[in-house]
Amino acid sequence: MLLRDVLKNNYNVKLIKDCHELFEKLYDAGKLHPNNLTIIFELIKCTGHYGLEKQIRADFIPLCPKVCEIEVAEISAFRIKLKDFGHELCKPDLTAIDGLYNMPRRQYEDAWCLIMDLEDKGVIREGGLENFIKKLRKHSLGHAAAKLH
Repeated sequence: MLLRDVLKNNYNVKLIKDCHELFEKLYDAGKLHPNNLTIIFELIKCTGHYGLEKQIRADFIPLCPKVCEIEVAEISAFRIKLKDFGHELCKPDLTAIDGLYNMPRRQYEDAWCLIMDLEDKGVIREGGLENFIKKLRKHSLGHAAAKLH
C-alpha cells in the first residue's frame, strides 16, 4: 500500500506475494537498482522494520546508510498517513466503514484491502480527505480519522 504510487501497475500491488516479487516490481518501475537501494531503506523507515536494516548491514552492505538518518522522498506523506490509518483500524472499524460505503458489504480481509478499494472508488484521495474524515468522526471513528491529519 505504501508503494501504490511508486509502482507502474498500481493494481498489482495487492497481488505481490513476497520480497522477491516486490524487488522485481520495484526494479521494473526503475525504483530499485544494485547501486541504489534507497526505496528499501525508505520502506524500512516507514514501517519500522529496523531489524531488516541490521540484517542488510550484517550480510550485504556494511556501510549502508543509517535508516533513521535518511529522508523519505519516494513514499509520499499521504501514503504514510494511510499506513498509520490502516494500523489504527480494528475489525469492528472495518465492518463499520464497509457499511458506510458498500451495500452489500464487501467484508474486507484487512485494512489494506479496504483502503485500496476506497482509493479506487475515489473516496480516499490525496488532497481530498475532508469528507471522509468528517464521515468517520460522525460515525464514532474519530480515533481512526485522527491518523489522517
